[in-house]
Amino acid sequence: MKILYVAPYFTKKFIALHGNKNSYSLGGSRKISLILEALSSEHQVTVLSSAMLGNSKLSFRPTMSELLHTENGNTVKVIYPSAFMLRPFGGAINCLRAANIVRQLLMEFQPDAVIAYNTYLFEFFAIREILSRKHLPFCLEIEDLPLARKRGVSNLKPLIDSFCWNGMLRNASSYLAVNKYIFDKLPNNKPKMLLPGVIDQKLFVKAKTRTSPFKNSYYLLGYFGALSAEKGVEVLLELVPNLAPPWKLIVTGSGHLSDKFELLSQKYPDRLQFLGCVPEQLMYDKMCICDCIVIPLERITGDGQGVFPFKTLEYLVSGAHIISTKLASQGDFDLSFMQIWDGNASSLLELLHSAKADYIKKIDLLNSAKEYVINNYTSVSIQQKLSYLLQIR
Repeated sequence: MKILYVAPYFTKKFIALHGNKNSYSLGGSRKISLILEALSSEHQVTVLSSAMLGNSKLSFRPTMSELLHTENGNTVKVIYPSAFMLRPFGGAINCLRAANIVRQLLMEFQPDAVIAYNTYLFEFFAIREILSRKHLPFCLEIEDLPLARKRGVSNLKPLIDSFCWNGMLRNASSYLAVNKYIFDKLPNNKPKMLLPGVIDQKLFVKAKTRTSPFKNSYYLLGYFGALSAEKGVEVLLELVPNLAPPWKLIVTGSGHLSDKFELLSQKYPDRLQFLGCVPEQLMYDKMCICDCIVIPLERITGDGQGVFPFKTLEYLVSGAHIISTKLASQGDFDLSFMQIWDGNASSLLELLHSAKADYIKKIDLLNSAKEYVINNYTSVSIQQKLSYLLQIR
């Protein structure tokens, strides 16, 4: 089967050519990469990228294609349409060009099925054009609700994207949902599947050999992800000066707060190890030596049911104890083993004092959830499920 995946996807190679490595989190693209790995084992996959990078500048980016080699030895073609890189005009122009971009693509690639990532405006116009020309199975992957994140009143794009919601839902023949709340909002008369995350085989292998948490003379607290105020990680900058033995903090990731973490690690080298943006294998290695991993409070609307942090499943499989702010419901596995946190530095310090006792108390619940995730959300375990959804018309 030939599959077209329309998504704001970019690789590290693309970032190196056109972006600022400290401006973006690769988390969302990494989940897409793992889905691509699962799909490419059985199908021919092409990605049409709608990505617009954060380093706004007065320049033009030509059309680019990249042959992505997946971990399982297969290849995926990624197409980046040409773009005017000044935000927000470049993204708006490409949304208006989406139908023409698709028409050009269909002259070279004739898909048998299509996936769209969220109800974004570019994806909406692209899918509408494809379905007007071909009656194809269309799977809508919903990673967050259009208005779930606090973007500020000056950012109109989420509001515009929200107007695409009903049309995308109506045209889809199947759905992927990142959490139970979103899953329940989707039509019941069409196939749908929960997909809160995908576990990389490299992490699974590494986690099997890890030492149990809280066995060393010092304890390691970890954070792995975007370094931005939107992700709530400023609290970790506040935490470090007050962090006392036996705790140390390790941080990987990129974002506009990277320089602050670098300076803080120089000031408190015995309390903070900052590694910046690292390869996946090194990130998994560090996850699997952490005694505890923290999920800060994101800038999200309402009670946070419109999103679900992709790395939560990775943290779970790593075997570390998890301290998290309130997360959206999953429904198919129990997250009650996590210590719930209000997002403040002082509260986090208090929870670290009881982290070992809480881990020991809830280890059976953690292991049960971990087993469920490994059985259901590795790239191998989702292959057949994805193939089934992409055959539904």
